[in-house]
Amino acid sequence: MEKFLAIEVTSVGLQLIALKDILTITSASDTAADVVITYINDTVVTITSAAQVQFDQRDMIVSSVIAALNSSYTHVTYEPVLPRAVSAIVIS
Repeated sequence: MEKFLAIEVTSVGLQLIALKDILTITSASDTAADVVITYINDTVVTITSAAQVQFDQRDMIVSSVIAALNSSYTHVTYEPVLPRAVSAIVIS
């Protein structure tokens, strides 16, 4: 069963991020504005928000991915409560 994070993006609404085949979830520093999800096929999803405090945005995304994958197969989406509003999600 495919699972997704459903993340609220300001002025856009809910955006779905696939959880299948994630390789890494990183941030460049503990105050970086971007959280980067890299997949095994080299697709990259960049989630942009205000600057983090000690990786709190990245850590909450990691925890949300784990929670979503541990949930019942009937729960396809998981809506995390992130510490900062997300201003953009870019897939490249």
